[in-house]
Amino acid sequence: MHGDLDDDLIVIKATPQDVQIKDIFQMHNPSNKFQYSGRFYNSIHIPGFIDFKKHYNITDNEIYLVMLANEREEAHSSKRIRTHYKSESLYFNNQLFLPALMPEYNSVPNYPLWFAEDEIPMVQREDINGSLYNYYHLFDNSVVQAGLILPREGEATVRLYDNNDNILYTFKQFFKNNTPMRLKSNEELQGSLSSHSFVEVGNILNDTEGEEKENNNYIANITIDYKDRVYLVPLPYPMMYPNLIYGVAANA
Repeated sequence: MHGDLDDDLIVIKATPQDVQIKDIFQMHNPSNKFQYSGRFYNSIHIPGFIDFKKHYNITDNEIYLVMLANEREEAHSSKRIRTHYKSESLYFNNQLFLPALMPEYNSVPNYPLWFAEDEIPMVQREDINGSLYNYYHLFDNSVVQAGLILPREGEATVRLYDNNDNILYTFKQFFKNNTPMRLKSNEELQGSLSSHSFVEVGNILNDTEGEEKENNNYIANITIDYKDRVYLVPLPYPMMYPNLIYGVAANA
């Protein structure tokens, strides 16, 4: 991943017995310490862009998750609020894995942006519509995109749970070697969940620039059933966007 990222990149390794962070990059964490699943990790600061490339050896009983988050560790709001987010493309084995979410590319057309037309951003660039450089207006302290990497080609069942351990969305997908794909939930395929990129938990879409829609429901945990093993992965931040989950097999 090379280019704009506001704010985080987190790589997690999961086995049936354990989960741990392998790498974490953050923009808004003055302590450079991050707590996850009962452990503390050193966080590497990034200034709104990232230059990241790394080789991982994935064994047959491991699943890796790459997560991009909109985060502000120093903020302690009494309620979940929307702020700004952007991210360049992330590649796996030279294949596009997590697509860019950049207003300059019109990644998600007609979705509210952070800066108004009469505000002056720090960087004088224009998007493809001729508007000043902006950010998408997404939830703060949230995972925005997630990528699941299985060790070998095969079928997996992915379930997303809320903070009360209720199943929100279920995915049954065949993961192909080095062929990244967006995972589509049963709920999306059945028509009970919008296919919009930024649809939120509860089928809420905040696609106007007016009053913000409140949404305090979120995804807290993921389970992956794969080759008779179950992997439980607590999310480092709540996740709001069930249509921004991707998968690939590594052919380990």
